[in-house]
This record gives sequence, structure tokens and C-alpha cells, in this order.
Amino acid sequence: MKVVRTISKVLLVGALALVGIGSLKGQAAQVKTSHALANYNVKAVKLIKNKDYFVTRPDTYATSSTYRSQGTFQTTPDIYQSVRGHTAFLRTALYLPVTVHHSGDWSDPQAVVVTSNGKTVYIAYLKASNTTTGWIVRYDLAKLVQALGGYTSRMDALRRATNAYSKHKATSRDRSLLKYIKEGPTFDIGHGQSLAYNPKAKQLWSTRSNGKAGQYGSAVKVSSKTLRPTK
Repeated sequence: MKVVRTISKVLLVGALALVGIGSLKGQAAQVKTSHALANYNVKAVKLIKNKDYFVTRPDTYATSSTYRSQGTFQTTPDIYQSVRGHTAFLRTALYLPVTVHHSGDWSDPQAVVVTSNGKTVYIAYLKASNTTTGWIVRYDLAKLVQALGGYTSRMDALRRATNAYSKHKATSRDRSLLKYIKEGPTFDIGHGQSLAYNPKAKQLWSTRSNGKAGQYGSAVKVSSKTLRPTK
């Protein structure tokens, strides 16, 4: 089975909940210097003063209640509700894989983008927190949900399938899910959290930089089909 090489080679969107393999040397970054804006009339620019919704980082973090009680293979959704401000109600729709090739290798997703029709999800991962080497995974969300029997149904199935795959014990039922996941090759992905999707051009982009102030960065276009940088 190929995990493309097809894994045959989600989406809370909050961590590992809903939301190929290979290697690729990072392509040389293209550095272009120019003004970000062309000449313009200041009076013609409309300024928008948004309310400051900045929230300070909490001193401590905690795992969710379902993770504490059920562990990695969670079977029930987490539910979060706002305590002040505008009413917000969030329910986990799908739990993402944690282990695919070795223990915990997919446990640190950096960014998620969803196509306009809601059928496809792209997620950026880093090999480690101290590196810019990573990869992008494409999830065929519509077909995954259909195969699972709907959102919040068989919520542990995807994690169990990839876990079994990592141990070379994937069943035909596991593979029926894995074929809807495509893992791209590793490359210098830069700041993984910058992954973005242009719905009009249907393009994936990320920002490649070392994260240091005053240093040049570059925009990296990634093919939505091969999940490789194209420029």
C-alpha cells in the first residue's frame, strides 16, 4: 500500500481534531525586492478600525476532558462553549491521526485550510518544533465522512486505522479510510502556520522564512495535486 507513495500513497479545528510519503529537497527560495504597494492616493484609502479582540496567553494549558478519560482513541466529541462575548458553540467533528509511520509523528499539525465547498482539507505538519521541514496532507473530507457514516460517528476509526498502518496491521476496513488521505513529500515549509488557500485560483501558499525579524522570506506556491512546491 502506498500512503502516495497513496495512504493505499479532519476537522475541530483546534489541534488534532477536525479538522504520501516521500522526500524532496527544499527548492531554492526566490527573493524579490520591491515595494509592497504601488503608488496610491492616501485619501482614497479607507481605514478600518476593528475592535481589539486580543486575548493574552493563559499561564497553563490542559488536555480535554474526553482525552483525559478516553485517551488517544476518543469516541465522543469535545464540546466548547463561550463564557462571555458573542455566543459560540464548538463540537469536535472528526479526530485527526496521531500516529501514521511511528508513534506521534502526526501529533503536531500547524495549520488547516478548507476548500470553499468544504469537501477537501489541507493540513501542514512540522517534523519537529525546532525545524522548518514539514509536509502537507490532503484529506478528502467528504469521502471520509461518508465512509465513516457521518460526523461524530466512529470517531476513533481514523486514528485506529493509521495506528494499525504504522504497525503493518491495517485491515481492508482501515485501508478503505486511508485511501482518502494523501501525504505530500517533506520540504522546507517555513512557517507552517502560514499555510493559506486561494479559493479563486485554487492554489496553496505558505511563507518560507527563518522567523527572525528583518530577514527576507519568500512566498511558496504548493501544488494542490502533488503537494510539492512549484515556485
